Amino acid sequence: VIDVFQPNAYRPICHVGDISEAICMVAALPVSCGPAIYNVGSDAQNYTKMELARIVADNTGAEIEITKSDDDRNYRVDFEKIHKTLNYTPQHTPEASLQPLIEELHKTKDAPLKIDLKEA
Repeated sequence: VIDVFQPNAYRPICHVGDISEAICMVAALPVSCGPAIYNVGSDAQNYTKMELARIVADNTGAEIEITKSDDDRNYRVDFEKIHKTLNYTPQHTPEASLQPLIEELHKTKDAPLKIDLKEA
């Protein structure tokens, strides 16, 4: 069961490999560029928590349950600067990133596949 509260709240997703690539790109910039701050990710990978839960459910067969919460955090992030400045685009999708995790969980037959997005 995937427990989701605030299903319409946004969470940007970015694979660690894509983040590493962005760090290398920024580190390779000439010193003359000066210091800059970049949000690392892609506008296309700003997902609602429900969209993320559906990706997991579609790939695991888990059920989704909506729970109530007073938590109103929402993180829809703008990635235009890194895309325009560095022509940066993440290469990993959440679906592809999820597959190795699922494969490892299936190797451990006694481990229950319980995914809880409450704290995300």
